[in-house]
Amino acid sequence: MADPVTAFAHYRVREGRVPEFLELVARHGPILRRLGPATETPSRPEPTLTLR
Repeated sequence: MADPVTAFAHYRVREGRVPEFLELVARHGPILRRLGPATETPSRPEPTLTLR
């Protein structure tokens, strides 16, 4: 198996849907760990603000 790498993902979440999105991300990590493509390193969602 190759050495693990850190990956970043960028999501655009609709206004008012951030709590629902974070819940989805929290469920997604364990699934990826169980299937193999993710390590035990915890994910770190870091919200940002986009100014338009």
